[in-house]
Amino acid sequence: IDLGSGARPSKPLGLTGPLPTEIGLLSEAKLLYFDENTMTGTLPSELGSLQRLRRVLFRGAAFTGTLPPELGDTRLKDLYLGGNHLVGGIPPNYCNLATAADAFPMAVFELAGNKGLCGELNGCFNSSVTTSGLTGSCVIHPLNPGGGGVCDTTPPECQNAEGCVSHPNFTQRLDLIEFNVSGFVDAQSGIKAIRWRLGTKPGLQDAMTMTENL
Repeated sequence: IDLGSGARPSKPLGLTGPLPTEIGLLSEAKLLYFDENTMTGTLPSELGSLQRLRRVLFRGAAFTGTLPPELGDTRLKDLYLGGNHLVGGIPPNYCNLATAADAFPMAVFELAGNKGLCGELNGCFNSSVTTSGLTGSCVIHPLNPGGGGVCDTTPPECQNAEGCVSHPNFTQRLDLIEFNVSGFVDAQSGIKAIRWRLGTKPGLQDAMTMTENL
């Protein structure tokens, strides 16, 4: 099923909206191409019902959310997910794809450009990933020196009974806008405060970073 850029080489089809859960009824589907469309929503868990599925090309399709663990129960050989807005870690059972008992384990696992993907990528994917296929993600792997993002799955906790404390500073200064939030802890990220400043002089790149005491 090719509804991506390959179906209309001059430009994508311009599909929008979520991928319907009924896609799980396409039991004979071997190929799913939705690349370069503007989809919304998450990848449905029903994709895991497609046991004949071999190649998924969802590159640049604007999907959000986490990777459905159910995909790890298929027999996928090529999974192109670059250029989406996916977040979270790689489900452990995806190693089933890379270490398939048949003669054709996963050949391509592309995650580039998904800034929210994080955590360590298991060594079982070493023959399936490339540097270009990981660039722009926070996945931890030797082929992705720009990665290193630990998955933060818990929200920060306020330390004060009245909640987290915000300190707006909109009126005391005329040359910048400042906003601080403190009084919380985030065990996984280690962040203890959020501060930003933005200069207000027209035409100047005078945003100021504040990193002390974070």
